[in-house]
Amino acid sequence: MSTRPRITFDQEGRCNACQWSDEKKTFNWKEREEELKKNLKKYTNASDNYKVIVPVSGGKDSCFVSYNLKHKYKLNPLFVTV
Repeated sequence: MSTRPRITFDQEGRCNACQWSDEKKTFNWKEREEELKKNLKKYTNASDNYKVIVPVSGGKDSCFVSYNLKHKYKLNPLFVTV
């Protein structure tokens, strides 16, 4: 498919996107969020104007991350794109 050039299929005929979707259901999301909070606290500096640098493509994933860092975690992110 031209919109997904690196698509692969397993022995059951399931694509790699479907496999990844199933794998994400097994994650402990609370634990991962606590790890994120720990890293944000560890690597942000109160004296810096920007608390985190976020690469943004304009797609749904980078917009979701940007929104959450700004509003949910109350950071002042610097958004960059090329």
